[in-house]
Amino acid sequence: MFLHGFIPVGKHTINVIKMDKSTGEIVTNEYNKKVTIWNHYINMEEVSPNVTRYTDMVDLYAGGLTALAAWWTLKFYKHRQKKWQKIAKNL
Repeated sequence: MFLHGFIPVGKHTINVIKMDKSTGEIVTNEYNKKVTIWNHYINMEEVSPNVTRYTDMVDLYAGGLTALAAWWTLKFYKHRQKKWQKIAKNL
């Protein structure tokens, strides 16, 4: 895993627990050396034929670094959403 695409920060393990196309749900249990619990819940819901609502929810625990990890995670997901919205406009 790389921070900002080029700074190595270690290994991040992702275990896919559920992928349900009919409900639009994806659930993963993730972790790394610093963030020992990173449970990721994704839900995709069709709002209209050309609009999908995408929701991320993350439960994480990193001991004394939990507040910092939560702050970074929020920034990361906001950044990723902006990138995906740019891509979606060109589809």
